[in-house]
Amino acid sequence: MGFGGGAKFEYALQSNLHLTGSAQYLMFAAKDDIVGVERSIIPVIAGAKYYFGNSFYAMGEVGMNFWNTKATITLPFFGKTTVEASGSDFGFAVGAGYELPMGKNSLDLSVKFQSYASETTAINLGVAYKFGF
Repeated sequence: MGFGGGAKFEYALQSNLHLTGSAQYLMFAAKDDIVGVERSIIPVIAGAKYYFGNSFYAMGEVGMNFWNTKATITLPFFGKTTVEASGSDFGFAVGAGYELPMGKNSLDLSVKFQSYASETTAINLGVAYKFGF
């Protein structure tokens, strides 16, 4: 389980086809008392949304994911040992969503499958407030 936040830019290329770009910060906390692994990921991605009517859409995104992983091992009588690694990997996402209009703005509800690195994937549930300029 992880949490994070980010910002997304959306440009209407056509009335039903929008280009997107986003950056996020995601963190995944340690799960175990003996071997704790913490991971943070910064996805920088670009993509497109295709709207079916005014509210429902499908999306696809590609980009780079910059990650950092820290493993802490705690052993009785030996204490803690920490190992850290970082790098970057290609990633992609596919999903769908619904925008609930609120005047010029909207509430964007989405679900997507996202690949962050070769061994890290997630199902993301998103809630965003979209400003209409």
